[in-house]
Amino acid sequence: MNRTILFFASFSFLTLPFITVAIHPAKAEVPQRCHSNQLSVRPVSSSAGAGNRAVNYAFTNTSSSTCALKGYPGLELLNAKNQPIKGIQINWTQSTYFYSAKPQLVTLAPGAQAYFQAAFNRIPAGQSCTTSSKLKITPPNAYRSLTLNDQLTVCGGRINLTPVQRGMIQGY
Repeated sequence: MNRTILFFASFSFLTLPFITVAIHPAKAEVPQRCHSNQLSVRPVSSSAGAGNRAVNYAFTNTSSSTCALKGYPGLELLNAKNQPIKGIQINWTQSTYFYSAKPQLVTLAPGAQAYFQAAFNRIPAGQSCTTSSKLKITPPNAYRSLTLNDQLTVCGGRINLTPVQRGMIQGY
């Protein structure tokens, strides 16, 4: 007795007399999250308008393996003595004055970059202003921060951060 068995990629079960075999497509493997020691961070562009300023930062995967980021970075302003500056509120938001984005999984091959934006008020207009000497930036879902020599002058005590995104932030 001859039997012909046909295989089609779209079928999820193959049935033979008395035997049923489930065929499961291979699941795409999600890379491990990026750890701080796999990344560097730097400012890549900035813009200003109507008293507001936005700075775009890039995380670069400096390791030899692929990793992933999803969500919002952490940010802390430091003074000249490397101490945190008090009174600065960090808001995680999907929209700033200049840009809008939803959290997404960003897979970073070695050398690839993911971007986020920090937006804040730069005009005193009756508000106190603070200037940092350095920034501590923590990648999403990481525990160690990266320190960056970067001065931000923030008026009004609030910074809005967008989630990390693939590709360079455009639009201003």
